[in-house]
Amino acid sequence: AGVLTLGNLVFDAEEDRALLRDATPLLRAGELLHVDPRALGRCLLWRKVVAGKEVTETPLKVDQAKAVRDGLSRMLYRYLFEWLI
Repeated sequence: AGVLTLGNLVFDAEEDRALLRDATPLLRAGELLHVDPRALGRCLLWRKVVAGKEVTETPLKVDQAKAVRDGLSRMLYRYLFEWLI
């Protein structure tokens, strides 16, 4: 159910960055997946780049955030399917 709830996340653009339209699906997905919703939201909305000792975080655009959401859902489905068989 947590994976399906991720699909309910809707992103809006604000100043060339993605924002969640409603945090309710994020909170529910975090609860169902047993992860901190704030950390999950950060993973869905920010990219971390490590270059040597420097760490830079940049906000994702809407299409990038959707790709992260869809990729995370596919990965979770794959691991769940492998666990079942």
